[in-house]
Amino acid sequence: MSQKPLTILLVNEEQQARQTYRNYLLEDRQHTYTILEAASGKQALLMCSEQFPDTIVLDYALCELNGLEVLSELRTIRGTHDLPVIMLANHGDELAIATLQGGASDYLIKSKIKAGMLQRIVARTVERERLNRQHEREIIARQQAETALQQQLFRQRLVMNMLERIRQSLHLDEILNTTAQEVRQFLDTDRVIIFRFEPDWSGEIAVESINPNWRSILSTPIHDPCFSQPQEGSSYVERYRQGRVQAISDIYTAQIEKCHIELLAQFQVRANLVVPILQRENLWGLLVAHHCQAPRQWLPEEIEWLQQLAMQVGIAIQQSSLYEKLQSELVERERIEEELRQAQNYLEKRVSQRTAQLASANQELQVALHELQVFQEELRQQNEALMAARELAEAESQRYQDLFSEAPDGYLVTDVYGKIREANRAASTLLGVPQSRLVGKPLAVFIAEGDRETFRTRLARLQPVQDWEVCIHPRIGSPFFAVLAMTCMKDSQGRPVGLRWLLRDISDRKQAERKIQQQAALIDISSDAIFVCDLEHRLLFWSQGAERLYGWSVAETEQKTTNELFYNNISAELEPNLNAVIEKNIWYGELEQLTKDRRTIIVESRWTLVRDDAGHPQSILIVNTDITEKKHLEVQFYRAQRLESLGTLASGIAHDLNNILQPILFIAHLLRQKFPLLETQTQERLKMIEDSSRRGASLVEQILSFACGDGEEGKRTYVQIKPLLRETIQVAQKTFPKSIKVHLNCSRQDLWTVYADATQLHQVFMNLIVNARDAMPEGGSLTLMAENLLIDDTYSRMELEAHTGFYVVITITDTGTGIAPEIIERIFDPFFTTKEPGQGTGLGLSTVLGIVKNHGGFVRVSSTLNQGSEFKVFLPSVEGEETDVIDQIEISNGNGELILIVDDEALIREIAKISLEEHNYRTITANDGIEAIALYAKHHQKIDLVLIDIMMPEMDGITAIRALQKINPQLKFIVTSGLASTSKLNEINDLGCSTFLAKPYTETELLNALRNLILQ
Repeated sequence: MSQKPLTILLVNEEQQARQTYRNYLLEDRQHTYTILEAASGKQALLMCSEQFPDTIVLDYALCELNGLEVLSELRTIRGTHDLPVIMLANHGDELAIATLQGGASDYLIKSKIKAGMLQRIVARTVERERLNRQHEREIIARQQAETALQQQLFRQRLVMNMLERIRQSLHLDEILNTTAQEVRQFLDTDRVIIFRFEPDWSGEIAVESINPNWRSILSTPIHDPCFSQPQEGSSYVERYRQGRVQAISDIYTAQIEKCHIELLAQFQVRANLVVPILQRENLWGLLVAHHCQAPRQWLPEEIEWLQQLAMQVGIAIQQSSLYEKLQSELVERERIEEELRQAQNYLEKRVSQRTAQLASANQELQVALHELQVFQEELRQQNEALMAARELAEAESQRYQDLFSEAPDGYLVTDVYGKIREANRAASTLLGVPQSRLVGKPLAVFIAEGDRETFRTRLARLQPVQDWEVCIHPRIGSPFFAVLAMTCMKDSQGRPVGLRWLLRDISDRKQAERKIQQQAALIDISSDAIFVCDLEHRLLFWSQGAERLYGWSVAETEQKTTNELFYNNISAELEPNLNAVIEKNIWYGELEQLTKDRRTIIVESRWTLVRDDAGHPQSILIVNTDITEKKHLEVQFYRAQRLESLGTLASGIAHDLNNILQPILFIAHLLRQKFPLLETQTQERLKMIEDSSRRGASLVEQILSFACGDGEEGKRTYVQIKPLLRETIQVAQKTFPKSIKVHLNCSRQDLWTVYADATQLHQVFMNLIVNARDAMPEGGSLTLMAENLLIDDTYSRMELEAHTGFYVVITITDTGTGIAPEIIERIFDPFFTTKEPGQGTGLGLSTVLGIVKNHGGFVRVSSTLNQGSEFKVFLPSVEGEETDVIDQIEISNGNGELILIVDDEALIREIAKISLEEHNYRTITANDGIEAIALYAKHHQKIDLVLIDIMMPEMDGITAIRALQKINPQLKFIVTSGLASTSKLNEINDLGCSTFLAKPYTETELLNALRNLILQ
């Protein structure tokens, strides 16, 4: 079967890009696509509002509406948060997070897109969209099923309540009136009637329940000729006898007879629902619902419910008829007995008269004898009729007694003091006493003590009782909850002569209610392990959350204690004190426990005491949350902090080791270059020294990489810096306050290419400009600048992180509050921040430093308080040849000037000395300020300039400068330092020393500084 083509919408302003993506998709042999194109966000939204495609490939950089704004509009059109959208942009991280949070399915960097990648992402997005829609449909179906189940339970509850009220009465009128009222209330209709048939199928409205807004038709005689006339093979009467239902939603559109329409219209009926009331095969009458206001579609569940109710009403009517017939037969029996007594009295009187007259009138005697024979025959016939009536009454009485005895509920008859006279079999079973022994016992002894006083009070007042829930204590078995109902029997003078009681066991209902309540409480926290145990720690309930956490199924936990499952060695210290839990009702804390596979976990445990109805402790509800992973993360965090400290220590050690290895490596290399004709064995030994030094330096670098977390993440490609900076500027201009002016200054010459992860570089630039924004709450100027830079051997020897070669330098300058000198050395420490709590994590600059180091670069920062800060990011380039650039850089040579070099590092002094002497300068060196003063005093007439470090032992550079200026106020200085703070620089400026070189500096910078200062 061929697959339905997938509709793909390509949204991009560039025709060439859309064509490229179209070609990529058309190369897919596994799917068929219908590809649509939109050149703007508005055009795409218009197309989506007409028909939403299967997948949208959306370019973030649109003119009128950018990608995030289009996403927001698409969410409104679709009405859902998850969208089948693939966002394309030039960079990632923050924009990717914003895109995915905005509802997009995926995110791609445009420079990395290939045909196969695009095809896979589109297929994955389509599949994810299909699963989302399927999940939504399943949720809707589940909700509909739950709603239908709740409605069904509600209807069943109503039916049971209605049937209970109907069964509580044996009077026909009361049964019919209750039925009509309950049906009209349940169906929310205008009129409900009960129509009773006469033998000729006419009849009248026996009972009516009606909305006051409509005309009453109670007691209206009805003779509908349509009832008995054949219609479509059978008459209405035959259909009703068969139990068929007539449901008419609109009498004017239904195909019914005209005479029937006229009859219904006479009663203002628009919609009609008729259910027959049957007594076995006999059609007793009809239960009819009228909807007068407008047409109505009768629901299947309403029809089914009304059929069930009509069946129960038929049974109740039959019971009422039997009851009334029995009552009438009893009255007739009393009448016959009275007539018999009168006849006997009359006969005796006549016999006496005839006996008295016997002597005087024989003829009259014959007449009397004849009359006596006649009266005897009449008496015989009356006796036979009386015996037949008595047998019938006894049969009906036996039938009533069978109904009484076999009823599923308990029925009792007591005197007005509550002493039992009669009890059926169900009552005997419920009370746990045989029927014969139950007679004569007071009913109160079976009532729980808590309800017994209320029972006696109601019994004394002879008040009717309906649906009173009490606790019954049988002689045999456990106590149970029951519903108790009582009616009073009165004699002909209205005096109470006895009480009838209904006793119904509701233990199952109570147990179900308790179970539902427990389950409802557990559902809210079902993701945790929830279980219930008794006061002996024996498990009573085990949730699915507990099964998932610990691995034991419900069957495996039966009759088990928590100590057996969770612990190897049972100890009182592992569980909270039970008495404390009972006293405080709650306990919470952390516990170490075992799972089924004997894996140790740590849980956050919360214990809640559950009491019974009498307030006694019954069980304990326990909710356990797995915090094992959280604890492991805490351990990892502390370990990371220790590694951070080790990294700081390793950095210091590595600095000293490199200072030791650098001269060894430099001298070994220098000897090999200057003495190429040495014997082979000597050359090999020098090579061995050089290799060992390199291995030592490599080892130091590996230690630093491990301790400081130096590693490479992401896929690196050849990256141009200018597009990244422009994109960063675009984000800043759209999101930063208008009071901040953002500028981009790039070198006119083409910037060299770097081999890097564009996403990580974008994160570096974003972190730096966000910090700059936060430093300018009142507004200011933010400038981004990029330029090419060559780092030579001299610079690289004085900077541990720098290497000889080509670099691209990105400078980010702001006019904000600046950084205080006392904290500038700590700004790259993780979690260090000067922002208010909740406004900064302290990880921004540490992330910048880590990414730049991972790319082989380094970061330099300078700042002046209340004036601003400047961050320089050095990234190694992969283009250009060093010789070509060196040829373009003018090297300034000296004219034999004598330079005094003052530095406590011998290596630095030697490097500077060699470099200057190679470029026609003369040098003398001093290792501290005291030696410098002594040498200058000796050679002050020859020394033209002093190159001095300000950080030295014994006497620092600033003190030495002051002393030398006292000797010669015109002496020129070039000041160097690797840790020059703002205060130190201010002191240098105050001394009139305007030329400063920050370590490490290149040979070119040193020579140019010398030439410029000498020529002044």
